[in-house]
Amino acid sequence: MDKITWKEQLKQSILEKGLDIGTFTLKELYDEIYNEYQIKYPNNKTVDASIRRNLQGLRRDGFLRFINNQGVYEVISEENKEWTTFVQRYHQKQ
Repeated sequence: MDKITWKEQLKQSILEKGLDIGTFTLKELYDEIYNEYQIKYPNNKTVDASIRRNLQGLRRDGFLRFINNQGVYEVISEENKEWTTFVQRYHQKQ
């Protein structure tokens, strides 16, 4: 059985938790996965730093885009682009 990397696990978690549509904050990601990762990786005493480091790796891979210094991210995908365009157009009509 192949062992999944931290980066692959984080990507999978983002998709499974539904954070791949719209944007999400670092806090929202922590709220969704932090406790689970502490249990999954009991020898890792710096889970938060590992999450941030692997988010950077996912950015380099072109999976995520860092939106602003408030810790806001979005997944780069055609589906998310379509969703974002829809939301922007909806709010323009309001």
